[in-house]
Parts: sequence; C-alpha cells; structure tokens
Amino acid sequence: MSSRLLLEDVVRSCHYLEYDKATDRKKNADKLNNLIQNPQVVLVLDEKSKTGKTKDGTYTAVFKAVQGYLFKESEATRSKWDTLTDSVQSTRTVKLNQICTLLRLVSKTAVKNGPKLKCSEIVESILIILKRNFQSKLFGKTYLDILTQDILVHRKYVNQISLDQYKEFIAYCTKCFVDQPPHLGSVQVASVMKSLIDSVVMQFDPTKFHDLIDFFSKLVQIVRKSVQPTFIDHSLATLNKFIRWQAQASKARVVLLGQEILQTLVALISSKKVGKTGFHLAVDICLFLVCMMFGREH
Repeated sequence: MSSRLLLEDVVRSCHYLEYDKATDRKKNADKLNNLIQNPQVVLVLDEKSKTGKTKDGTYTAVFKAVQGYLFKESEATRSKWDTLTDSVQSTRTVKLNQICTLLRLVSKTAVKNGPKLKCSEIVESILIILKRNFQSKLFGKTYLDILTQDILVHRKYVNQISLDQYKEFIAYCTKCFVDQPPHLGSVQVASVMKSLIDSVVMQFDPTKFHDLIDFFSKLVQIVRKSVQPTFIDHSLATLNKFIRWQAQASKARVVLLGQEILQTLVALISSKKVGKTGFHLAVDICLFLVCMMFGREH
C-alpha cells in the first residue's frame, strides 16, 4: 500500500474515533492499534511529523484523537460510576485500560527515534487529565508514565516545558506524597518527582523553587516511615540533587533545612530497612549538610 493510502487510513481511523456508536469507536481503535504497529505506517508518520507542515497525519494528531476517545469513554461512565456494580466497573476499567495502552503505544512510537510529538500540546493534555479527579484516578498513572518515560527523557522537551507547567507538575506530586492516593504507587510518585527535579535543575535558577524547601522537610519524615527501598532511594536522590542546587543560591536556607532533617536522616541510616543505595545517599546528604553548617567544602 502506498504511503498516501496508509496515511489516509490513519487519518480516517482517528476521525472515526469520534463516532457516536461505541462499537464503531472500538473497531477503529483496534484498527489504529494495528496501524501504529505497522513499520510502513511508522515511517510515514515519522516523516509527516518531522515536517510539521500539516496537523493531520502526525503523531500529535493521533495522540490527541486517542486521548479524545479515552476522554469520551470515561465521561460516559463518570456520572453513573458510583451506581455501577463491581463487575461492571471492572469491565469499564479494562476497556479504559485498553485505550490507555493504545495511547501509550502512540507516545512510545512517536519518540522512539527522536522526539516527534508537539511538546506543548502533550504537556497541556497531561496537566488537564491530572486536574480532573475522575480521569486522574482511572488513568493518571498512564499520563505520568508518558511524562517521565517519553517527555522528560528528551532534552528538547525538557527545554520546552514552561516554569509554570513544571510548578504545576511538582505541586501535583507533592500533594500525592502527602495524600498517598491509592491509584498511584508511592514509588511512581517518587520517580516522577525525581525526573522533575532533575529537569528543573538543568533549566532554572534555584530561587524559583525556594518554596519547595518546606516540602523536602516533610518528605524526610515520610521517607523515615517507608519500608520500600526503591521509594527511599528515589526520594533521597531527589533530596540530594535539590539541596545541592539550592545551596548555590542560599546556603542559609539549606542550613536551616539541615537542622530540621539531619537527626531523622541519621535515624534512617541507623535503621536496617534502608538499602545500599539509600544508605550511601543518606550518608552523603548528612556529610554535605554538616559541612554546610560548619562552612566547609564538601
């Protein structure tokens, strides 16, 4: 089949995801799933997305079409969700998860050989979903995977995310650390936060994020109570990166933070639940904070 016909097939399938009949939407979602896994289609989408001359037939257009389908299906369920039986809820969840799998496939394929999604539109889409309680509970995990595994791994995308957008993502994560929502694992939240801090450190002046110091004071208390080595490792790695970055702007603030968390970190080091990586990170943080307090280099 020619490139033109393949592209028309993709565009047509995306358009049909807006059909009123659920069976027609499902049929075209299945067709789109097969198309995205066709190497010929991938080559066509790669080329079309690189030129950026048209909106149709690009990875961004496909992503938005699948997202629209996902949102439509979830909205059809939202108002009556609490009245559904457990078995019906389970069936609906499976259906939504299948669409999430398709969305994830699109984003992974789009960045496989270099970033070819329009970052601003994808990031805005992620933020919209995270702000909607119902959708966030059902497929927020998928969107966070897209953020950390398909967006923040590319320096081009990292540079295109605005300060305000980073702050919104970080605010969402800090809330999740405290609230511990059941639809998101603590390890994933810690991993997302680590990726976000790694990104903002490359992009911004530390003074833009002074207000996070209070959060990291609370985070150490959360880490102290955790029994998950991976969560502890991610959290300590993030803290380590954050305090060294903040020290470039205000040693006094870091010293105050150190006075608040040093004792807890020492207790964490003394506990047997922290793994090898977490142990070394905690020791390194403690040494850095002590040196800061006494005005020495580390």
